Amino acid sequence: MAKEKYKYLPVTEDSNEINLREILDKYKRFWPWFVIVTSIFLAVAVFYIKKAPNQYTSVASIIINDEKGNSTSRTSNGFDVDLLSGGLSSNSMANELGLLRSKRLMFNTVKALDLNVQYFNDGDLVPRPLYDASPIKVEILQLDEEKLSEAIRNENNILKVKYLGEDGLQLLNETEETVINTSFNSHIKLSFVDFVIKSNVEDTSDVANWKEVTIKFLPLKSVAAAYNKKLEVDLIDDNATLITLKLTDGVAKRSEDILNQLIFEYNKEAIEDKNLIAKNTADFIDERLSIINSELDSVESGKESFKELNRLTDIGAESSMMIQNISEYNKQQQQVATQLEVTGSMLNYLESGSNDLLPANLGLESETNGFVTNYNDLILKRDKLLAGSTNKNPLVVSLNEQIDQLRSNVKQSLLNQRQNLMIQKESLRKRTGSIGSQIARMPGQERQVRGIERQQSIKESLYLFLLQKREENTLELSVTGPKAKIVDSASSSGGSISLALKLF
Repeated sequence: MAKEKYKYLPVTEDSNEINLREILDKYKRFWPWFVIVTSIFLAVAVFYIKKAPNQYTSVASIIINDEKGNSTSRTSNGFDVDLLSGGLSSNSMANELGLLRSKRLMFNTVKALDLNVQYFNDGDLVPRPLYDASPIKVEILQLDEEKLSEAIRNENNILKVKYLGEDGLQLLNETEETVINTSFNSHIKLSFVDFVIKSNVEDTSDVANWKEVTIKFLPLKSVAAAYNKKLEVDLIDDNATLITLKLTDGVAKRSEDILNQLIFEYNKEAIEDKNLIAKNTADFIDERLSIINSELDSVESGKESFKELNRLTDIGAESSMMIQNISEYNKQQQQVATQLEVTGSMLNYLESGSNDLLPANLGLESETNGFVTNYNDLILKRDKLLAGSTNKNPLVVSLNEQIDQLRSNVKQSLLNQRQNLMIQKESLRKRTGSIGSQIARMPGQERQVRGIERQQSIKESLYLFLLQKREENTLELSVTGPKAKIVDSASSSGGSISLALKLF
């Protein structure tokens, strides 16, 4: 029987290892194919590296102004409360970071920069984003978000714009194969948007240097959500208020503009919050001024009528010595009465059940004023969260609990202050009793006049006090500054492709 021939891989005499040289000799004849395939892959890689869009990282830094000071106390629920401003120092920076990362703030930024309209240059093999380098600019007059979403599903949200000369433009929808001939500044109406196209260059003829420009319409919310995911907001140090903002995008100028506009929107909201508190306080003061003014007119009219009826003239000259003895006590009574009036008004405002902002800076005790300021801060933060979430949001629930606690603290503090004032009032009443024998010798008419004048003095004092507070509130409203101080405006650094690879 003939031996079957088997082909074995050659082995060396000294070992059973495979002889690589003989294996390579078998495939030597295919080396041209290896060279061709390798060259193709290398060419594709080089093409991708040269044509793929770069990614630029922009960085900005800000300092949050510390308006709450360093004097803090601790409430019964364990929070650090600033006695001067009522701020929660333990959570303030975390709240500011949350605001900078909020979807609402990015939405306002995208809307302000019109980033829902994107521009591309079709002159290159790979479309390149143009942003502010686009020779044309779209101004949206009206946009229907629902119809735009439908147009995106049908790929009808993209138009190619070609310059025809003499301000003439041609719009091409490749999906529907429709052409619109128009011109600069003319009203263009599509199913989902009304807009006009304006020149973005000084000389309109420069648009002719561009072969075509592609414009793409996108929903504001989706663009804002995309950039919100790219945004990085970090606190440099737990003991500092320095924050860095970082954003990566295919256009360096666009990422810089987004960060700068985001900081602007943040400062804008902070100023609006301060103005809202100041306006609420102004409304409260104006309401109290109207009431006090009416009461003051009534007291003055009563005094005048009483003097005319009893034919009284210069009672002050007749009892100047007695007034000198009790003037100091009356002055103290006026101060106590003013504080009691303000405290009572605040308690009535609280007991009305309103969940609005509380009036601030009315000259209450520092602890009470601190609670009021802190309460207003929490109301503003909760309302901002509710704008993008529901009452079931854990942050909203936590804020509501803090608001209820602080509202109770404000009320209790006001009650304590009123109790103290009542004690002071009673003490002053007893002191004035020591000179009751002198007052008893005064004619009954004079005593009645003094009572009227005392009421008049209290009302005048409260009226002047409220006028002063209104001026202070107006001044605070007029000098409101930005909350975030810019340390470094947004600036960008190189693309994502290395210089070494770019040299191919």
